[in-house]
Amino acid sequence: MYRREVLLAVAGSFVATTGCLSEAGDTTQAPLERTSETTPSATGASSPLPHGLTNETLTSCEATFVTSEKDYGTNTGRPRVESVETTADGVRAVVESEWGKKTPPRHTLRFEAADDVDDSRIVVSATDSELTESDSLQRALSDAASGTPRELQYEDEAFDSTLMALDAATDDEFGGDESRTVYVDYEGTPVEVAYEHRPPLYADYRVEAYYYVTESGVYRTENRSVDPTDGLSMDWCLDE
Repeated sequence: MYRREVLLAVAGSFVATTGCLSEAGDTTQAPLERTSETTPSATGASSPLPHGLTNETLTSCEATFVTSEKDYGTNTGRPRVESVETTADGVRAVVESEWGKKTPPRHTLRFEAADDVDDSRIVVSATDSELTESDSLQRALSDAASGTPRELQYEDEAFDSTLMALDAATDDEFGGDESRTVYVDYEGTPVEVAYEHRPPLYADYRVEAYYYVTESGVYRTENRSVDPTDGLSMDWCLDE
């Protein structure tokens, strides 16, 4: 397994990342020509990349990088090389890819008075010892019974204690990744308590990455204006 270096520039700061690059060709060839001429992007082995690298190599690296970065989510599209040019820093390839960012799951508790509820569906009383220990739960039940619906999101300070009290009193009826509804008797008024779980969502967006292929290695950046070899040392893995 050989080692190379890679960098990632995001919002003005640098973070380490990993990716994969297949070993190919003779890596001892003459230094790169230093010109500013732009070369159209090609496909496969005909791509004007040094060291025997191909467009497929770079798109594979980009796909591997994206799927390995938890902050960015997963690769939802097919990376493609948009252009290849020779610069003073080496050969620069512009690779565009579609990414999908994963949002956190949502957890919601809703309290609302209910009419005409079969007694068999009322699973617990508000006076249950497990429920009386949670002041926030008692307030939510009281407000709902008097006609003022309440809702708690998992970011709310009282959410965890309320959920734990309901979970203990209803024998694991609440929590986890399944939505469910139970009814609680509050001073003779049935209150519907609904737990809603919304799975993670994905937001798609596109990113342009700049791959610099130089005599000292391969570098990745998302900022076209940065110097990719400016003393930044980060891990880059190559396939055997």
